[in-house]
Amino acid sequence: MSVVMDRPPVVEAEPMEDPPETAPRLKRAWGRLLFPWLKTAIASPIEDDDLLIVNSTDDTWALSLGYHDLGSMPPRDRQVVSVVRKGRLQARQVGAAKDAPALTLALTPSVRAVEISVTVLQGVALYHLGATERPPVRQGKERPATR
Repeated sequence: MSVVMDRPPVVEAEPMEDPPETAPRLKRAWGRLLFPWLKTAIASPIEDDDLLIVNSTDDTWALSLGYHDLGSMPPRDRQVVSVVRKGRLQARQVGAAKDAPALTLALTPSVRAVEISVTVLQGVALYHLGATERPPVRQGKERPATR
């Protein structure tokens, strides 16, 4: 039994003279009119910014910000790293026991510097991870100086 296959006829489309003109209609975000206090995630920081990290201890620390490894911090050193200042900064002592607690700090865009320090009380070393923030910007009208 033989099979005969016919190809469909090829129909060429006629070219259009000019494509139709588009007239986009700009829409205003009506949600912003009804709820002006709502903000979107677009305002969150997405660019890298400098963060100063100071190690004031005699120990080496391994630093990570979220899932990003920032490397190790040698004793009595300062480093400037370029990161998005948002998330949780974690510092672990290099060479310490696996069950040793880590120092953690929640970073915000206003944090400019982080310091790892130690205080020795009655022979016990207490480690601290502290942040230095920029002063807040005042919103609104400036008050004139009073006499």
